[in-house]
Amino acid sequence: MAARPLTKTGTNDPEVAQYLREVHPMILHIAHRIQDRLPHHQHFDDMVQIGLQTAWLHRDHHLRLSRPEEFTRWLTVRAKGAMLDLLRDEDPLPRRLRAKSRQLEAAAAACRAKLMRPPTDQELAVEAGMTVDAVHQHFTDVGCAAPDYLEDYIQSGEQVPDHQSFPDTGAIRSEIQEVLSTAIHQLPANEKTALSLYILEELTLEEVSQVMGLSGKSSALRLVNAAIFSCRTHLAARHLSANSF
Repeated sequence: MAARPLTKTGTNDPEVAQYLREVHPMILHIAHRIQDRLPHHQHFDDMVQIGLQTAWLHRDHHLRLSRPEEFTRWLTVRAKGAMLDLLRDEDPLPRRLRAKSRQLEAAAAACRAKLMRPPTDQELAVEAGMTVDAVHQHFTDVGCAAPDYLEDYIQSGEQVPDHQSFPDTGAIRSEIQEVLSTAIHQLPANEKTALSLYILEELTLEEVSQVMGLSGKSSALRLVNAAIFSCRTHLAARHLSANSF
């Protein structure tokens, strides 16, 4: 990062241009990670653009000079959120998939209440009145909808301070992390491994597939999204949501 505060001038300012060059690789990395899970590439340039716009808007954030590593994490969250908002605006999840998601969430909650543990795919399918293949296909179809909502809560536990946060935000985040830790511990081994490789190790879905010896990217996507579905259901049972911030 540059040594002096950036002045709030246009993008032609040399300091601003240097700052944007420095954050550009990070923005590209975020966009590639999101793009990896999409069925087409038409939004990649738009994601990069909105990521750079977000970086430009936050170029004078107080963490940038005092705690550059925390600023990088802070900006990563905001750039990623802006990209996901763009995708939701441009290509919202079809109503059919939203309805099926609600159906599966209700079935998962019912299974948890009866079994006192996360259901297997077979148990979930029976409760939802679906086949196992249909459940798996659904997890693949919603590939652009889930993992990044949880990523910032499954990391090492460090949270980037934000002067705009409400007083109880830190406590809620801590509670979410604790609940997620329990949820992840209960995941089937293959889902836990896929989630760890994708989010903690930051591998692409293709790389996850290769490491785990899966048949292809779609298999890795299904496992990651199945894991995320279980985590979100676990949070919902406790009236928590990782995408509430």
